[in-house]
Amino acid sequence: MAGDYVRLAAYTGIRRGHLLRLTHHDVKDGFLRLDRTSKTRTLQLVPLHPKVLSVAQRLPLGISDDGVRASWKTAREACGLEHVRWHDLRHTCASWLVQAGVSLHTVSEVLGHSSLAMTRRYAHLAPEHLADAINKLT
Repeated sequence: MAGDYVRLAAYTGIRRGHLLRLTHHDVKDGFLRLDRTSKTRTLQLVPLHPKVLSVAQRLPLGISDDGVRASWKTAREACGLEHVRWHDLRHTCASWLVQAGVSLHTVSEVLGHSSLAMTRRYAHLAPEHLADAINKLT
């Protein structure tokens, strides 16, 4: 069950706390509906990758925050990756999106960043757009 939350985090960029509060009622038309009214006063729609759609439809997954934390710790230790934090899954999602050529603006929307400046830290992962821009000159 914790592994399903790991996949959801990596493929959506959603924070652990938000993930653990989600239910199948938050899944609609291939999107997760995150109520962010307490922070940004908006409803954030996060698209679901086909690899995690079936997981999202089974939310909640029946494991507590403590259970997720313990499983995450055990998995990291087994792999020798004790330095990896849960939040790194959010960075993984952003990195995968940028490396796939997704615009920083769109990455910012997917992650629910309040400003594009927060997303710019991933720009170095896709410098090809700089060459593409120069090559458009006549």
